[in-house]
Amino acid sequence: MGVSVCGGGLPALGCCMLLVGVCGRVGCAVGFAGCWRAACGALFTGGWGRLAEWCRISEAEALRLSGRPADAIAALDKFAESFPESADLPRAKYLQAVITLEDLKNEDQALKLLQDYLVEYPRSLYLEQARRKARVLANKVS
Repeated sequence: MGVSVCGGGLPALGCCMLLVGVCGRVGCAVGFAGCWRAACGALFTGGWGRLAEWCRISEAEALRLSGRPADAIAALDKFAESFPESADLPRAKYLQAVITLEDLKNEDQALKLLQDYLVEYPRSLYLEQARRKARVLANKVS
């Protein structure tokens, strides 16, 4: 596996582990999302399975935290495309709806995403949260 290097000069996988396990700070020289992108690139080319799935969702969360919600949604779309059978797919879809609502402030689109979510994942861990958000939005929209 060819390991790329993040902006902080660490091997990408090491950067990923450093950010998660040790430093807890939001970023290195290229920013937290940049490190995740570098780390995920190394994982995806290496066939790392569940770790690659986790890394892709973590990248989306890092993009959201760094103020790039549209990029976070794009990363979650890529996750859904790359891992259609993942156990984390409901989480990714719910996160898309939350980002659309809370960060992009698009209530109509968020309501549609939540309604689709409720139909698609009736046994999800996020079911009650999604139902509550959809109910609040439906009352606002009508």
